[in-house]
Amino acid sequence: MVVSVILYSIIGVSIELVFNAIRTALTKKGSGLSLKGSVSIWMLPIYGFGLTYGFDFIYYCASDHNVVRWLTYPLWVWLVELAVGLPTKNKIWDYSDIKYNWRGVISPLHYPAWACFGIIIENLRMYTDSILI
Repeated sequence: MVVSVILYSIIGVSIELVFNAIRTALTKKGSGLSLKGSVSIWMLPIYGFGLTYGFDFIYYCASDHNVVRWLTYPLWVWLVELAVGLPTKNKIWDYSDIKYNWRGVISPLHYPAWACFGIIIENLRMYTDSILI
């Protein structure tokens, strides 16, 4: 299980880094093709434990219902964002520049991205579990 936590920490942070770089390039004038992204080191344990245990929990609760499971992944992410973002006064990430955000902690506009992220992790999980076992 330790290998899974480390692996999913790295995958989560890598995807967030790419996502932030593309988002920055699309929303800020003059950024050109530099694709500079950033991510907090604190996201390593958040992704590691959230993806290893949280997404597993959702998968096993709704294993027979793909659409329900896929629509539920963003809800899990928002729960983790609330649990971490509110007590830390959201010093780890900031959605305050995104329309319809809630206290800079949650962005409903990320719902499709989090759903896709859950599906990607689910598929990676099936592949990596066969390797890690």
